Amino acid sequence: MLAEHDPVPVWAVTGIFTSVDLVGPLLASLLLKHSYTASVCTAWRAAWAERMRGTLRYVEQVPRQYSRYVTHLTARPQGGVILPHYGGSSLESIVRGVDGLQLGLFADMQDEVNTPSAFAFLDDKRGWVVDHDENSIVKIRVSDDFDLAEAASDDLWGFWGFKPLDIAIAGDHLLVGGDGEGRGHVNGGINAGVIVFGAENAGMSYTFGEHGTGPDQVGIVTSLCVHGEDVFVADTYNHRIQVYHLPPRFTEETTRHVRCVGDSSHVEYGSSIPGSSAAGAFNEPIGVAVARGHLIVSEREGKRIQVLTLEGGPLRAVGSPRLGGSVPGGIKLGGICVDGSHLWVTGPDESKTTVHIYEFDDEFLA
Repeated sequence: MLAEHDPVPVWAVTGIFTSVDLVGPLLASLLLKHSYTASVCTAWRAAWAERMRGTLRYVEQVPRQYSRYVTHLTARPQGGVILPHYGGSSLESIVRGVDGLQLGLFADMQDEVNTPSAFAFLDDKRGWVVDHDENSIVKIRVSDDFDLAEAASDDLWGFWGFKPLDIAIAGDHLLVGGDGEGRGHVNGGINAGVIVFGAENAGMSYTFGEHGTGPDQVGIVTSLCVHGEDVFVADTYNHRIQVYHLPPRFTEETTRHVRCVGDSSHVEYGSSIPGSSAAGAFNEPIGVAVARGHLIVSEREGKRIQVLTLEGGPLRAVGSPRLGGSVPGGIKLGGICVDGSHLWVTGPDESKTTVHIYEFDDEFLA
């Protein structure tokens, strides 16, 4: 069409370079750090909004690498996330604002907790940390100066044959998920995936999620997410999410299994059979979060993020980042966390962990 005009008329140039059909796909293919980069003109802004509506869009990678044992993220009440710095004896803060990423120190644990790998807020001044190499959980106080609070567990592996991997607060209780195949241990062991402690004193109350492959059992629990009166448990190597109900003032007698999310009927625990790539099924689910009434799951071997209803109905899936040097199909994923309109996910490999940021609009979780 343009070849028929010499010189090319302004209306033709304007029509092409402000076309939603052209600009939308063009902008969507760019890894723009800020969506307002698209606000060159009204047409481009409209094209951006239309193209991105209801999608989960990859934004950027945090410009720092962490230990491969760093897989968990925790949302900050003020925005951003807290990331345990394994080997760095600290908790780091990462915030994404209009001026870009801000990386800072949230708590310097002064060699008192050398290998933090998971963190959960108890309140705005205190929290619990998993000390990975010590196989223990420690309560810390974060105010003007860091301080260890008085409560801490024993070596859970040495005493019970339990390897703590993640923690979550549920009312007056602290839930600790991990590897609980403690049968044959000198002290009898803990044959469960979740231990319930007192949130204030780390006094052990009971366990739930018997170790195994049955409908209400778990293997290794890598991630926990408390939503209302339910806790969503990432049963990674059984390729499913288990859901347990924790009523107000819950006890061992009132804690019950509710449902299993993900079809793992084709998998025998401990086998080399992979999980499923079907919608609503999983291949090593490792991160779990609930946001705006939706269940969000990241998959290590599945290399994708799935959005489901709380009952497990599949809604949509997004592949993991395909970065330079990564294997085909994107990178393996770790833990996830939702902060406002941003979804954060870790990408651990054999030597390091990277942190990645997606963004979404209200329609994505509508």
